[in-house]
Amino acid sequence: MDVEHNKRKGKKSMTQQHKPAQSGTGITTRQQAVVQALYQFRFVTAKEMSDATNVQPETARQLLERLRRTGLVARRFEPSYKLAGRSAEYYLTPAAIPLLRRNIAYVSESELKQLYRRAEASERFAQRSIIVFRLANALERLYGERLDFVPKALLTAPDLDYLPPSLPEGLITIEDEDKQRPDQHIFVEYFDEAIAIGIQARQIVTYMQYQETGEWERTGFAFPSVWLICESEKVAQQIEKRLQYYGQEYGSGIEFRIRLLEDVLQEKPKPT
Repeated sequence: MDVEHNKRKGKKSMTQQHKPAQSGTGITTRQQAVVQALYQFRFVTAKEMSDATNVQPETARQLLERLRRTGLVARRFEPSYKLAGRSAEYYLTPAAIPLLRRNIAYVSESELKQLYRRAEASERFAQRSIIVFRLANALERLYGERLDFVPKALLTAPDLDYLPPSLPEGLITIEDEDKQRPDQHIFVEYFDEAIAIGIQARQIVTYMQYQETGEWERTGFAFPSVWLICESEKVAQQIEKRLQYYGQEYGSGIEFRIRLLEDVLQEKPKPT
């Protein structure tokens, strides 16, 4: 996803996540965009940053390395990464906090506190963060300027207090291609193979219970559909069983859509 996407669209998003770039920050506008993406998605690789900023992977890597030399960004690259064909993973350090406060309209205090512990984040957390960034980029390619993807880090803003207490990985808004119908809203969840069956069930039930509260009605939009992005067919089958069971119990009218991660990443835009 192009991190300057909402600026170019020229319309108000459901969240206002950027302030105009300020002078005197000591870094370039492009580097500020990289810092914002790191805040939004927590962990990135040069490949994902390349896709998001529309530059070559080597250019993205150089951007990240320059920021690393400033102390705003740190890198995780273990010897095992090279053997496994994994790329270096980058994340923000606490030194970035003043910059974030100046350049993002709302920053979550809990997210900022997490920067002090980011170096100790689990491998699974880092990989999930990178996958969500990859999904955002893939959907940006698919829908272009019609897409607004708001990741979890930005969903804690005070004016979004109507969202579920257990926040999704992202909230998508897709503008109707012909502008004849209302925008489509979608909650995005990601289920990897490590997630416990009980947590799968809890996340599904959370949406059914949230719909019953009527909190979303404050937006004036139809209740969002829910995309359940699954790492594998095995996980997709587990989720399907949970949906059948709890759908009968709650009688939910939510549109749940199970999607394989690989299918979403490889989906191509429709020819115009």
